[in-house]
Amino acid sequence: MNSSKGKIVVWLDCDLGIPPEEIITLVNHLNIYDVSIGSRYVNSGCDTRAKWITISSTVLNKFAQMMLSKEVKDYTSGFIAVKRKVFNHVKINPEGFGEYFIEFAYRCIQKEYNIIEIGYSYGNRKGGVSKSTNNFFVFLKLGASYIKKIIYLKFKK
Repeated sequence: MNSSKGKIVVWLDCDLGIPPEEIITLVNHLNIYDVSIGSRYVNSGCDTRAKWITISSTVLNKFAQMMLSKEVKDYTSGFIAVKRKVFNHVKINPEGFGEYFIEFAYRCIQKEYNIIEIGYSYGNRKGGVSKSTNNFFVFLKLGASYIKKIIYLKFKK
């Protein structure tokens, strides 16, 4: 992302769980907004993965909303379009697995960037195997690291 040259930066998982044809929808909203997040938790958004995964994700995101801000509904999305200027004030933390997205979204809120969430349908991966849900112990460990990140962001001085 730091090496990209365009005025807009987009990223998403490359395993086709997120439909790449939805990129244009996120980008089109950057005419008005600074940050456009693909969300499973707003109108027309959904998550079609196994029930235990979607329930865990919902609970984690509700916790993030309670602790950080209700402005973002999908803190673990991983699907986003951002104006280049945002990176002048909000950096990506390369540590961890998906914690970076929680932190990035929260920092955008703190910097008062205009954020919109656009619903999309998240499904099972078509081009790979999940690193987080393929092993239950890894899933728990990653979930704990997300919770730790949320608590850290809430109480960091």
